[in-house]
Amino acid sequence: MKKKEIDAIKRNKRHMLSGAAVLAIGSVLAKVLGALYRVPLTNILGAEGMGMYQLVFPVFALFMVLSTAGIPTALSRMVAEKRAEGAPTKKYLVSAIIVLATLGTLLAILTFALSGQLARWQGNAETRTGFMIVAPTLILVSLIAGFRGWFQGEMYMLPTAVSNIIEQVVKLAVGIGLSVALLPRGVTAAVNGALLGIALSEACALAYLIITFLVRGKKLKGEM
Repeated sequence: MKKKEIDAIKRNKRHMLSGAAVLAIGSVLAKVLGALYRVPLTNILGAEGMGMYQLVFPVFALFMVLSTAGIPTALSRMVAEKRAEGAPTKKYLVSAIIVLATLGTLLAILTFALSGQLARWQGNAETRTGFMIVAPTLILVSLIAGFRGWFQGEMYMLPTAVSNIIEQVVKLAVGIGLSVALLPRGVTAAVNGALLGIALSEACALAYLIITFLVRGKKLKGEM
């Protein structure tokens, strides 16, 4: 084996280890921030409010999984393979984004249209507005997953870690802030404020990923 090939293998190993470390640190920080978010939110919303929040969020989390359908993982593997071959990869991101955006939009429309029915099935009509608030977020989540998959396939883990932290920071600051501000209008309004904080956190994370992609794209001109 030639010296250049050995050096390349060593560089790839170091890259993988550093990437794994970045993801691990980002994941831990995100989980810590997520735990910090739950404590004040519980104190603000109380048992009734948290009950309403817990009716909406698990359904939203399920639809988030459905909105990506394993596409980001497949994208990451494909991009990693093409990258190793020295082939362009941005076109695969574009294809994945189109599919993910379509899937996310369909689920968002479905969630919005069925918001009243979902609320009735859960026995709490007041959660309807909550489902309507989080419905558009499914589109943002789908796009975020696509960009993260591409970045990870490119062995660039920092955007995934940072976007995770941005999500939690914005959700903590904005979600808690809106809950406190809207609490005088009632528990339902406060819950909706917390859910709106989730939507805004995803929007901020997506904005960061798009900006990072555009900056990195300057180094990869001519691929598309």
